[in-house]
Amino acid sequence: MPPISRERIITMLMQKAKKELSGTVPGFDAGYHATEILVYTWISFEAFTCLRYNLAKPSERNKAFCDEFSERYKQEYNEFPDEFKKMLIGLASYIIIDMSPGKKKPNAEIKDSRDLTQVIASVYRVRCNLFHGGKDINEITDITLVKCAGTVLYYILEKFLREEHLI
Repeated sequence: MPPISRERIITMLMQKAKKELSGTVPGFDAGYHATEILVYTWISFEAFTCLRYNLAKPSERNKAFCDEFSERYKQEYNEFPDEFKKMLIGLASYIIIDMSPGKKKPNAEIKDSRDLTQVIASVYRVRCNLFHGGKDINEITDITLVKCAGTVLYYILEKFLREEHLI
């Protein structure tokens, strides 16, 4: 079997994230659903940034992505759907602390919803807290935070991947 390319990973996981965004089934575990949206979309984001930028650290790739796409994000902000804006408002309502063990990083927060660097930093902090920190998704506020982060990243990534003809 041939290896799976990063492009194929992006396509497959963005499709899975889109399916998760379509809604939950009654009785379905909302925390699991929210986590899947974030995980599928984050892995797609990582695959894209690894493909695009020859940089070793995720923080460097995140910065390169923001440097490249910030101006387009600002210019095209009004074209994003209402669901994106609703979830961005939700994400911006949190100050996200670093829950990872060891040396603590500054809090992440969105003061300007048109600042892609603040948005990606907040999504990344939620992702790090979920993967490495003590973030559980048992409470509705945690489920909402994770869902907002995943949904916001999905819409940003989906828009730019379409414009780049990758999906």
